[in-house]
Amino acid sequence: MDDNIFCPLIDNEIPCVDCMENRDIKEEFIPAKFKLKNNWKDICNNCKYHEE
Repeated sequence: MDDNIFCPLIDNEIPCVDCMENRDIKEEFIPAKFKLKNNWKDICNNCKYHEE
């Protein structure tokens, strides 16, 4: 089973756990590489994996 998903924030695959952590932790602790795009919060909130 592949535990990676495509993350539109970095346009690459990441481990599912990274996605879950980014959704559940305070914004200040999200790694900078996920916040490079100007509208990164909207991208994350609208991602198909956001509520999974």
